[in-house]
Amino acid sequence: WALADARCNGTSQSPIDLPTVNAAVMSAGSKLGDHLRKRGDCMTFDGVVTDNTWKVNGLDQCGDASLTFNLNDRMLTLGQFHFHAPSENTLDGKSYDAEAHFVYFDGANPVAVIGVFLE
Repeated sequence: WALADARCNGTSQSPIDLPTVNAAVMSAGSKLGDHLRKRGDCMTFDGVVTDNTWKVNGLDQCGDASLTFNLNDRMLTLGQFHFHAPSENTLDGKSYDAEAHFVYFDGANPVAVIGVFLE
């Protein structure tokens, strides 16, 4: 992640607690959708159940179909998404029923994750 943002060059990742005083909260009706683009339909993917999550891989292998995210004028492609139940991270110390992670790639490299808490 350090390639996307130097602040992400730490020695540990999740779980983390996100204090709302520092969080960028995207509510329903936010402008996040302005940065997402869908092209075509992907009907082939690989679903996997592991010890702690349910994951869909291969979304970046759909030929001409894609879901892209424009991050600072850099076009990233959704490669996989997965869920954690209960949430992997917390918001002000609060756990949620589940958390979805949408993992975006630049080529073969995962670059950005959009996380969504689910109640």
